[in-house]
Parts: sequence; C-alpha cells; structure tokens
Amino acid sequence: MQFTDDAITKTVYVLIAICGVAILALVLSKQSNTSGVFGAFGSTISQMICTALSPVTGGKCGDRSLTPDVHSTITF
Repeated sequence: MQFTDDAITKTVYVLIAICGVAILALVLSKQSNTSGVFGAFGSTISQMICTALSPVTGGKCGDRSLTPDVHSTITF
C-alpha cells in the first residue's frame, strides 16, 4: 500500500503545481479574463457544495425558499 499512497501524494502535488502555474498565468496575463475565470470557478465550487449537500437539502440547493424571508412580518 505504500506505493499507492506515494503515487497519490505525488499526483496531488503535480495537480497543485499545475493549478499554481495556471493561477500565476491568469493573474499576470494582460489578455486573460480574470474576473470571468474566478466567477466560473466560484460557480463550480458552489455547484459541488450543492451536490454534496443535496441528500440533506433534498436537492433544492439554490432554492430561495430554503432561506428565511427577512422581510416577512410576524403576526400574533
């Protein structure tokens, strides 16, 4: 099992290095659409979290009905 753990660790390091180089190229390039890329990345992360939480939320991620209405009035 030592070989597979070592291979996974090295693979993760390579993926992190590739992401680091891509981020540097994105930030330093004058022709890059930085805000668009970061927006797409944020949307992807949000969708991943939504998918992970779907068994708990019943698949209603992003549904505004799950959040309390701050403008509702309490009547007695």
